[in-house]
Amino acid sequence: MKKLLFLFIAILFSIASYSQTHVPPGPISGTWDTVGSPYLIEGETTVEDGTTLTIEAGVLVEWQGSYTMFIQGQILAIGTETDSIIFTAADPLSGWKSIRFIDTPPGNDTSRFEYCVFEYGKAYGPHPDNSGGALAAVNYSKFIIDHCLFDHNEAMEVNIDIPCGGAICLIASSPLIKNSTFTNNLAISAAAIICYDGSLPLIYNNVFTDNFADGNGLWGHGYGGAIGCYIDSNPQIINNTFSNNLADHGGGAISLVENCNATISYNLIYNNTAGWGGGIEIQDYSSPEITNNTIVNNTADKGGGINIWTGGNPQFRNTILWGNTANVGAQVNFMDNNSSADFYYCNIQDGQAGFGGFPNVGAYIGCIDSIPMFENPLVGNYHLLGNSPCIDAGDSTMFDPDGTRCDIGSYYLDQRDIVALPADDIDYYSFTANWQAATDALGYLLDVALDEDFTIFVEGYENLDVGNLTSYTVEGLEANSNYYYRLRAYYFLGRSDYSNTVGTFTGFQNIDENDARELNKISVFPNPANGISEIRYQISEFRSVSLKVYDITGKQAMVLVNQVQTAGKYKVKLDVADLPDGLYMLRLQAGNESAVGKLLVVH
Repeated sequence: MKKLLFLFIAILFSIASYSQTHVPPGPISGTWDTVGSPYLIEGETTVEDGTTLTIEAGVLVEWQGSYTMFIQGQILAIGTETDSIIFTAADPLSGWKSIRFIDTPPGNDTSRFEYCVFEYGKAYGPHPDNSGGALAAVNYSKFIIDHCLFDHNEAMEVNIDIPCGGAICLIASSPLIKNSTFTNNLAISAAAIICYDGSLPLIYNNVFTDNFADGNGLWGHGYGGAIGCYIDSNPQIINNTFSNNLADHGGGAISLVENCNATISYNLIYNNTAGWGGGIEIQDYSSPEITNNTIVNNTADKGGGINIWTGGNPQFRNTILWGNTANVGAQVNFMDNNSSADFYYCNIQDGQAGFGGFPNVGAYIGCIDSIPMFENPLVGNYHLLGNSPCIDAGDSTMFDPDGTRCDIGSYYLDQRDIVALPADDIDYYSFTANWQAATDALGYLLDVALDEDFTIFVEGYENLDVGNLTSYTVEGLEANSNYYYRLRAYYFLGRSDYSNTVGTFTGFQNIDENDARELNKISVFPNPANGISEIRYQISEFRSVSLKVYDITGKQAMVLVNQVQTAGKYKVKLDVADLPDGLYMLRLQAGNESAVGKLLVVH
C-alpha cells in the first residue's frame, strides 16, 4: 500500500514538473501552448530577427525577475475573449521589465497582441529602460494591440530629458492600439501611453480609467494622466473614453507638448483631474484638431476642461464643454497672450464667459450655451436625450451616419425610426418582444415596464443590451398583468431615440360561465356616437385579433386592433371625429371566429 502511495505521489510530482516550462536567458521562438504553461522566464530573452514566437490562448507567462523580452523578429500572442494570455511577474513588487521592439528590422511580419493581460510591468534604469512598463517600441510600428488589458504597470524613474509611459512607450513608432483597457497604470508622465519624437499611432476605441501621472512635484513631469504626446507626435485619438485619470501637473486625460498636432475625435472625457487642464493640456505650439468630443465634469486649478499656453492653437468643432470646474477658466483657460483657439459649433457652458486667463482672439462661430441633456451622467452615460439642444446643431457641412446634420458631442442621436412590433408567444409568465431591424444598427437596448411612462421597470429589463436580435423573450413576469416595452438601436457612434411603445398582457384571465355567453360579442357605448365611444369585446382563448371599421359601402375606414391577445375582456377607444355621419360596421376577427357590430355616427 505504501509503495502504491509513493508511486502515486511520484506521478503527481512528475505531472507538476512537466506542467510548467523554465525559460532560460537567450533566444526564444516556436510555440508556447497550454501544455507547457506557465512559462517561467528566468532572464533576458530575445525573439531573433526572422523568427517567430507564437503564444497560444490560455498561456501564463511569468517573469521570475526584472527581465526584458526583446522582439527582433515577430511575436504572435493571440488569446480569445474567454481565454486570455497573461503576462505577469512572480513578484508584483519588483515586477518584470517589459516587451521591447528596439529598432526591430522592418522586414519581419506584423506582431500581434490580442486578448492579452499585461500586469506588473515596471520600467526603470537608463534610457530607454525607464519607459514603457509593459511595452516599448523605438523606430518600429509593425505591431497591433487589440482587446488587451493593461493593469498596474509603471514607469517611475526620474529623467527629465526622456519620456515615460506607465504601460506603453512609443518613440518614433506608430502602431495600432484598439479596443483595450488601461487602468491603474502609474508613471512620472503619460501614465498609460507616451507618444514621443514623431510617433503617429492610431489609438482607437479604448478605455482609460484611474491612471496617474505622478510627477513627484518635479517641473516637466506629471503630464498626461492617460496619454502624453511630446515632440512632433500626432496620434489619432478616436472614440475612446477617459475617466478618473489624474495628472499632478497638466492634462488629466491628454497632454500635448511641443508641436503635437493630434487628431482628437469622438472621445468622452469626464471626471479627470489635473493641476492645469483637467481634460486636456495644450502647449508649446501644439495645434490639435478636436472634433465631436464630450469634455465634461473635469477639474483643475487652471482650465477645468482645457488649458492652453505657450503658443498653443487648437481648433474645436462640434464639441461639448460643460460642467468643468477650475479656479481660473472653468471650461477653457488661456495662460498667455501668445495662445488662442478657434471654436466652431460647440456647446460651451456660459459661452465665452466660461473662458479664463488671457482673452481669446480666435474664432467663435455657431456656438451655443444650452444644457446638453444627457441620458444619465451619474453613471457615465453621456448619450444625448431626444430633446437635447445638441441634436442637429453641429457644423452644417458635416453629417451624422443617419444623414442628418451633425450633432454636437461624442455621441450622436440616430434619427432613423425604430419600430416595435406586437408581442407573441405570450404565456403566463413571459412573452416575446419583437421589433423591426434598423439599418446599420449594431444592436438594441430593450426596456420593459409596468407602466406606459416607463417609471417602474421590470427588474433586469432597463436598458438591456440584447445584441443584434430582432426578438427577445422576456421572462420572470407575473400572470394576468399588463406590461409595456420599447427599444432603442445603437450604432457605431450613437444610438436612436425610443421606438413606439407596445403593450401586452400575460396569462389567461378566468372567464365564468355567464361571461362565456358573451364571447366575441361587440358592444359600443355611446351609440350613436359623436365624439369618443368605447368598444367592448371578449375573446375565449389566446388568438390573433383584428378589429376594423367599415363604411356602408364596405370600404375600410379604420383599424383599431391588430395583434395577438389572450383570453379576456377588452375595451378600445374610438374617436369618430374624422368619420362622416352615417352607419358603420365593426368587424371583430379572433382566430377563426368573428363577430359584427353596428355604429351610427351623428355629429
